[in-house]
Parts: sequence; C-alpha cells; structure tokens
Amino acid sequence: MHDDDLDFQDLSKFKKKEKEKFFPFTSIVGQQAMKKGLILVAANPRISSLIIVGENGTGKITAAQGIQAFLPIIEVTSDCLTNCDPRDRMFQCTDCTASGGVDGVNDDEMIEIKTPFIQLPVGVSKERVLGTFEKDGTFVPGIVAIANRGYILLERVNLHDADMVKTLLDIRDIGIHNLQVDDNNYRHPAQFSIIATYSPSEGKLDEELIKRFQLMVNTRSLKDIEERIEIVRRVEAFKEDPEDSLEKSRREEDGLRALIINSRRLLKRADIPSKSMNAIIEVLKAHEMDEPHLRDAMVEGVKANTVINDSVWASIEDVAEVVDMVMGHRIGKELES
Repeated sequence: MHDDDLDFQDLSKFKKKEKEKFFPFTSIVGQQAMKKGLILVAANPRISSLIIVGENGTGKITAAQGIQAFLPIIEVTSDCLTNCDPRDRMFQCTDCTASGGVDGVNDDEMIEIKTPFIQLPVGVSKERVLGTFEKDGTFVPGIVAIANRGYILLERVNLHDADMVKTLLDIRDIGIHNLQVDDNNYRHPAQFSIIATYSPSEGKLDEELIKRFQLMVNTRSLKDIEERIEIVRRVEAFKEDPEDSLEKSRREEDGLRALIINSRRLLKRADIPSKSMNAIIEVLKAHEMDEPHLRDAMVEGVKANTVINDSVWASIEDVAEVVDMVMGHRIGKELES
C-alpha cells in the first residue's frame, strides 16, 4: 500500500498513544497498612507475593497500580525475551545460556528498561500466561517470562481461575519456569512478585490459597467524615485535570521514588542480627509454624522494613512491624468483608 492509499482508519494506527495516567500513590488518603505493604514489596523484590484484602472503594487497585511510578530502571540483555539479568549467573534463560550467559554479555549488549508491571486479565489463556511455541519451535514468551524481575497484578483475585493462581505462585516459589510442549523445551527465570487484591463480599477465596501469599494487609473504609470529603475532592480533581494533580504530588512522589531506589541499594547489605532473628524464630515457634517458607517471608519482610528506614541492621521493631503481615492470615485473623 502506498502512502496515498491510506484511509482514515489506516492513519489512526499511527496516532501516538497517550500514556495512561494513574492516580498518585501519595495522594491516597489513609490506608497506611496497605501503603506500607506495597512499599515493602517495591523496596524488596525478593518478597514474592502480597494480597490486599478489603471491601470495594478502599483504593486497593489504585494503590497497587500507583507503585509503578517508583519502580527503578533495570538492565537487561538487549535481545533477551525474558529480561535476564546480564550479571546473574544462576538465573539465565535458554537463549542467554546458549550464547555464553553472563560471560558472553558485553556492556554494549545491555539496555535499560522500566521494571515490568503487568496486570493479568481475568480469563486469560494458559498459553498467554505460560508461553507457547510457534510451529517451527520458536519460543513465544508468556506473562511469566515478560514479568521476570517485575510484578504481576491480580485484580480481584477471587475471579481468576484458582488453578492458574496456584500455578503462578508455584512458579514464583521456584523462580524458574520450564515450558515443555511436545518436543519443544524452553527454560527461563521467573522472578516476579505477585500483588493480588481481594474483596470478600465478591465471593470466597480458598483460605489455603490466601495463606500461600507471603504478606497480607487489610484495608478499611474510612469513617472520618473529613477524610471521606478529602477523598472525593482529590479524586474529582484528578478526573478534571490529571496533569495538575500529578504535578501537585510530584515532590512526595519523587521522595518515595528516591526511598525505593535507596532501599534496593541498601538491601544488598541488609542483615538480621541474632537478637532479631531469635525474635522471628520465637514468633513462629509460638504458633507452631517454624517452617522454612515462613522464615523466608519474615526475613524478606523484615529486611524490607529495615532498608526503608535507611538502615542495614534489622531491629526488634522491624520484626514487630512486619509480623502481622506475615502471620495475620495464618493464625485466623478475621478478613475484612
């Protein structure tokens, strides 16, 4: 087709798509527990999963989408389909391994991208999530590949297929996905964090599935009339002029972005002294839950809380601030409905 033959519909394809604007995270009124949980997950990508529980209208999705603004730029190998870390020898995809892995990557073969953040649609196909192969055996990456070193958002997780949610949690626990279809095989890292939202009033979610999430936070409807009025005012202002709302919140947003970047830098040096580790073990033993996966959840949550406080030595206070997020949904704390 020549340029002269382009019609109106064809030309519409060349329109520059406007970048979607999300309500500023720092403009959300109240909901400190929810915001804290999301900040921890953003600060420490080794926290594998967080579920946010509460009734509709408490800002769960708004807050989860809002953390995209604070996620750092990451380095990836330029032609890699799965965002492999060029400097990580342990986690390399089939192609990167075949090309020499870390030892075969030069600085000029690396590019920078935004941390992946993918919202999983309800009813998405298994192939779209896990990946597939072309007829010639070429690997087609799924969401678990594209989200490597990033985040997957499950809005209203109870509406998603339970088996698919379990599969995502299983893959994340391992950190590697091995896709095998007939004679085709492809292995790649799958180190994403899962953020899920859940409103119990919309339908039950299996308690055992809830317990699979490393952290859980509750949201509550605000009762204070002044806070409710402020919520309406901010939401209406954003609808009327998103750019102005974003500009007014820029200083706070920039501050939180700097906090996340600094926290990830400190995370490499974060440590838990014996006193704080003993507190973690005692909490787990008190509930007869001293299991490796729960220790990991506590350790990663405590480290995240430590670094967002600009420290590398975890204190008893750091343990105390995280314990409810790790243990609340495992010891029968009532979920908000």
